[in-house]
Amino acid sequence: MIIGIDIDDTITKTTEYAKFIFDQVNKDPNKHSYRDLSIDDYWDFMNKYVLKIHKNVELMPNAKQVIDDFKKRGWKIVFITARAKIDKRLTFGEEDKKITKKYLEDHGIEYDEIVFSQKKKVNACVNKNVDFYIDDREDLLDEVNEAGIKTIWLTTKKVENSKHIIAKNWLEVKNIICGVD
Repeated sequence: MIIGIDIDDTITKTTEYAKFIFDQVNKDPNKHSYRDLSIDDYWDFMNKYVLKIHKNVELMPNAKQVIDDFKKRGWKIVFITARAKIDKRLTFGEEDKKITKKYLEDHGIEYDEIVFSQKKKVNACVNKNVDFYIDDREDLLDEVNEAGIKTIWLTTKKVENSKHIIAKNWLEVKNIICGVD
């Protein structure tokens, strides 16, 4: 089995940590998130702080343990991420790849491959023959699902109807893929 997994807000608490950093450096009381910034200020924030965020972000509870279990079963783990995205407004692409690999190594996360710079995930999922793809963003999962790949939406939102399998945490992801032990 080949499991495709996003990184930010899927195995890590990226938005939560980015908000923490933003709250430390923000001087405008009308701005409550880096997503409230003008486009130029957003890219300035990202260029200044994203590497720090990617180095220090906390793992999601049980993400490592579940990925370890998948590896023990002999399954292939492929991280598919927008990190290191090539964009003329970003200045940190190659450095972000190094930081991401070191972060995974330092946290003992085993994997077989990382596919970087994937704004959309469907092509990488198809090219890597992914059986299940796990992401926190429904819009990215939609295209993957339409390609015939099973999708798991990792979200704590209350969802009424979705074409994706819903998991609120990594233990639920394990139960969905492996069945209840």
